[in-house]
Amino acid sequence: MVKNNNQTAPGAVPLKTESELADNLGISERHLRELNQLNNLIQPFQNLIEFGSGENSLPLKLAYFLASRSKEEQEELYKTFGDAIGRYKKAEIEQYQKDMEEMRKKVSDMQNLTKSLTQQKQELEKQKMDLEQKIKNIKPEVIEKVPEDYQNLKDALKTIKEQSKHVEERLRELENERQNLEREKQEYIKTLEDLKAKNKKLEKENQEYLNKLTDYDHVYAEQRINYNLTKQISDFINNSREYSYLCR
Repeated sequence: MVKNNNQTAPGAVPLKTESELADNLGISERHLRELNQLNNLIQPFQNLIEFGSGENSLPLKLAYFLASRSKEEQEELYKTFGDAIGRYKKAEIEQYQKDMEEMRKKVSDMQNLTKSLTQQKQELEKQKMDLEQKIKNIKPEVIEKVPEDYQNLKDALKTIKEQSKHVEERLRELENERQNLEREKQEYIKTLEDLKAKNKKLEKENQEYLNKLTDYDHVYAEQRINYNLTKQISDFINNSREYSYLCR
């Protein structure tokens, strides 16, 4: 017999509905679902929300977007942007994904076309060999009249050679396109790497500036304390002199 889902075992804590849990937390059900969606983030991104601060924190709006991506997509994004992903806009990350997807599609289409042309070339080579063998077997030099089949075979062989030539040319073009696409991809990745390096340099310079400000604040505070202490001592001495003068 199947138990009612609303029933709970004796002593067990009743499960709260989404609405009740949202009320207890003081948030809307939609916000609760959004927060729950963050569990879909890979661990490095979760760490940026839980422990990230300053330049390497992950804004919630961007975190919700990343949580909607697949695990594979998130891992690729983290590999590309690292902990600094929070500095980029959602539109920039979407554009990166779009560019990479277009590159992958071009590579895939090119690979499929290359495979098809390679098979076509192999078939043409086989037909060419078969025709050459048939022509060789006819031996027109030992007969008075050239058979009609012989000329037909010669014409077919010429056509196949032309087709084979076109296929080879197209294969060379595809190889050049593949190399150009690979260069384009490497340049794209290099641009991202340069941006990451610049961000890292700016972060270092910013931290050095903050450290200098902190040191300045410490020096200023120490000088202020010394000034107040000196003023208090001076005031005390002046007051003591006035008191001694009045007591005379």
